[in-house]
Amino acid sequence: NSTMWLILIKRIEQNDESLISISSYGDEMSEEEVQLLGRALRGNTELKKILMRDNNLGPAGAVVVADGLQPCAMLHTINIGSNNIGDEGAAALMSSLKSSIRTVMLDSNGIGTAGAEAIAHAVSFTPLSKLYLSYNRIDAAGARAIACALCVTTSLTLLDLSGNAIGGRGAVALAEALTSNTSLTELCLFECNIGNVDFPRFVNFLKSNTTLTHLDVRKNEIRDEGAVVLADALRVNTTLAKLNLCTNRIAARGIAALADALKINGTLISLELGDNPIGRGAVALAQAVAVNTSLKRLDLFNTSIDSEGAMAMADALRVNTRLDTVSMSYNDLRPACALLTAALSSGTTTLKSLSLVGCNLSSEGAVAIANGLKENTTILRINLSDNEIGLEGVMALARMLFVNTTLQGLTLHSSTVGVEGAKALADALKENTALKNLAVAHCNLGEEGALVLLAALDVNVTLLSLDVFDEDLPHEIQEAINTRLADPARPAARSVALGVGDTKPAVLIPLAAD
Repeated sequence: NSTMWLILIKRIEQNDESLISISSYGDEMSEEEVQLLGRALRGNTELKKILMRDNNLGPAGAVVVADGLQPCAMLHTINIGSNNIGDEGAAALMSSLKSSIRTVMLDSNGIGTAGAEAIAHAVSFTPLSKLYLSYNRIDAAGARAIACALCVTTSLTLLDLSGNAIGGRGAVALAEALTSNTSLTELCLFECNIGNVDFPRFVNFLKSNTTLTHLDVRKNEIRDEGAVVLADALRVNTTLAKLNLCTNRIAARGIAALADALKINGTLISLELGDNPIGRGAVALAQAVAVNTSLKRLDLFNTSIDSEGAMAMADALRVNTRLDTVSMSYNDLRPACALLTAALSSGTTTLKSLSLVGCNLSSEGAVAIANGLKENTTILRINLSDNEIGLEGVMALARMLFVNTTLQGLTLHSSTVGVEGAKALADALKENTALKNLAVAHCNLGEEGALVLLAALDVNVTLLSLDVFDEDLPHEIQEAINTRLADPARPAARSVALGVGDTKPAVLIPLAAD
């Protein structure tokens, strides 16, 4: 509000040594307040971070702020996203940056080609390390300007152009620059209209580039044609560690090519393939997973895996000794339950996190998985939300909690837990000393079931978060749970406050709006 802004502006003007960061999200500023801020900044030499998102600065406001930044020799981070500053504002801000600048965030600002050219000029002549430009109006010409800067800069390590229509030509220009650039390690081109025609020309840079470690090309319609060329590059690339290919219409042929590359590639540790119709390609992928020695994270969310592929993937998890995070959510895994159980109970699995949301698991499947978890000593988090596990499945999971000493997170959102299931889970919580997070929102607990879980917190000393949200549940119950979890008298709350072990701050579940 205006009063808070005026107080903050006064502190900036006084060059308050304790004020090293401005943080404002969604607080619309008047023209007068912007002018006052600009004048106050001119005399400040202490600010290191400016975070002003969605403050309605506009081009004129950005020019005023930029003028005020001239003396800010300590400034290393500026985040002015969602302010509609346009080309004029972007050019003014970038021209005001000093040698201390490291991170600039100008996403969602209506920046076009002229703004991109001004930004590229600044990239060439400042030690900028991270540049976020997602969801602007940068086209192929703007991308080419930034590509020219990539040929010059030796400091930029992260570039995010997601949501800009740079197209295939813009992407190819960036790729040509990356054949010689030796600083960029992360490139985000989510939803940039690259397409399957130009993607093969774009991705070839991976054959010679030796610095890029993260590549995000989600939602670019690369299809099988692009995936095949990408696979060829992965056979020789030795630096790429994280690759996101979600929502690209990659089918069985493209997945088979990528699978063959995975048998050779030894550097990729994270591969996200969610929302691609890989279908029967899951069998080839499973064969690669069984022998790959580097992958730690694999996302197969909503990939239309058939029964043969589901069983092959489940069996691959049994023999793989590197994967620690796997999502197979929203695939029909009913045929693979027995093999999943075998994977969970095997002494060789390294899995720490497993997501099986919406996998058509029945009560029998949940019972089988619960039995596997009784013997498992590696899984820290499992998500079984949105399955028809029924009361029998919930009871089995509750019994598992009596004996499992490793599991820290259990998520059962949108499952039919009911009052009886809540009572079983509450009894388990009174004995279990490992679980830290239990999520049972939209589980038909009713007031009785939620209160039973609340009462269990009088005995349980390790739980950090408990989500029982339901539209029909009185807000006061979740509020009481949040209060109880944060009670300093609970050992879990004390250990968080003292920073003991690997505990994390209690996740207090937000209350629904009235």
